[in-house]
Amino acid sequence: MAGRVSLSLLNSLVRGNVIFRSKKCLRKSVVLISRFNARSVSSSSSSSISAAQPDLSSHLAGKTYADLYDLSVRDPKTFWGSIAKERLAWTKPFDQVTDCDLSSGKINWFLGGQLNVSVNCLDVHVAKDPDRVALIWEKDEPGTEERITYSSIHVHVTFLLPRVNRKLKDIDAH
Repeated sequence: MAGRVSLSLLNSLVRGNVIFRSKKCLRKSVVLISRFNARSVSSSSSSSISAAQPDLSSHLAGKTYADLYDLSVRDPKTFWGSIAKERLAWTKPFDQVTDCDLSSGKINWFLGGQLNVSVNCLDVHVAKDPDRVALIWEKDEPGTEERITYSSIHVHVTFLLPRVNRKLKDIDAH
């Protein structure tokens, strides 16, 4: 059922059938969609965003699970810093891995860094293997399912985002 609701909402947004009662609601929707696929609708000068996911090729590659676990406990800054640098596409690299003081409840990770979640959740996969299945929607009818690829999601988001942004501009103008 949730899959149907989501597809219906997306289709309604594309056709312009959704009326937002407040700018706040629309802004949240645009932010969510923008974060989901900001790179796809930006200009070609978005070279600051790295779209290819790097391979695990540092000193962590080839280690056993036990070795990786031991390193994560013994030296978490090195472990998580390496993982974050190698597995996430950063728009601005972080300066410091962590600044934590559990006694005061101060917990900060990847200080100074900035990333685009949509690049890491969608664009990386579209660049690497666009025909890979991203979602399997199991419908209500037994034995029926729909497999949705990363490239299919990318096409829908790329189609939808400019329309939602246009609606936001229209609302802001009033």
